Amino acid sequence: MATDLRQTHFRFGKDDGTEATHTFWQAEDVNHSQEITTDWTFLLRFTEQEMGATAANNTDAVFQYNKNAAGWVDITTTSSVVKAVAVNAFTNGDACTKRLSGTGTFEASGAGCTEDGSSGGAPNDIAANGNSETEAGLQVVFADVANNDTIQLRFRSPDWTVTYTVTPTLTITFPQNRRGQVSWAELETPDEPRRGQFSWAELETPDAPRRGQISWSEFEVPDVSQDRRGRVSWAELETPDQPRRGQVSWVELEVPNEPRRGRVSWSELEVPNAPPTYTSYAPSFLWTAVNWGTVSIYFEVYMRATTGTVYGRLIDSNNAEVTNSEISTTATTFQRLRSASTISLTNALSYRAQFGKAGSDAGEFLGARIIIIPV
Repeated sequence: MATDLRQTHFRFGKDDGTEATHTFWQAEDVNHSQEITTDWTFLLRFTEQEMGATAANNTDAVFQYNKNAAGWVDITTTSSVVKAVAVNAFTNGDACTKRLSGTGTFEASGAGCTEDGSSGGAPNDIAANGNSETEAGLQVVFADVANNDTIQLRFRSPDWTVTYTVTPTLTITFPQNRRGQVSWAELETPDEPRRGQFSWAELETPDAPRRGQISWSEFEVPDVSQDRRGRVSWAELETPDQPRRGQVSWVELEVPNEPRRGRVSWSELEVPNAPPTYTSYAPSFLWTAVNWGTVSIYFEVYMRATTGTVYGRLIDSNNAEVTNSEISTTATTFQRLRSASTISLTNALSYRAQFGKAGSDAGEFLGARIIIIPV
């Protein structure tokens, strides 16, 4: 019989441990949906199953993606949409332990771990009716995806035709329909200028929570004894990251002579100064608190801007920004910059440096490090 190589199982993994101990986002053979605001790193593991009663020796595997059914593309360290990256869980070329539901003899020395998108080769001799596993460190490139994009993933082999019993799908989402607070508003009505106060407002915005001030608005007041409805001509919103300008479609107001409670139904936001887009660099650093004792921790970078402003920050293995770690500069000569205050790291999480820019801004960096000072 001929060799019959199949992709029979998959699982989306987290880069939060070793190859043998890291956890997973979902159960085996369950698709995943991930909300992202920047590049997002994950692990993906497949079963390579031989079902033709003929050994598949020296089997290579090449990871691929297919965004929105546009066609399959090989994943490399420089591919768009999804690229292969270094991870904390393993080193390129390490062997995989058995963590999925393959059948028959397991190939325990198959060099299935990959940080460049390709695995296996000469060490990967899959026995007749046996199986091997391959796992990649992958990263979704935020700049190349949009809300609700679907990305299928698989491996191909240059050695054999692969049959796909299962094909995982990753769905990308951007944050939506968040709630925020408007702190105050100065109101102008057609008959008489009024100053008024929003008791509260719930903002449903297309991307992220907003907090801030509405500077003025124009209202139609058919009768001062009744609820007011009006149009906010514009708003400057103070947000956790950047000021926003935008349109609010309508609002019911609370004014001094007759308080009203109201709701801002939605806001269309124009972002003149968008927050920076970040890219991860360098290997991860695993924080083991017991090894360090009582310390003060800072994040430090060496970088410069060539146009506009450039940024550096630290993220953890859950893709969360470390509080107080963001650093920025407009200096056109290289600067050694340190976080303005100490930062806190969480035991057993891994940390990586990121550098970012907005729009056409540009810059260069030479390095980043975590500064640990005994107290």
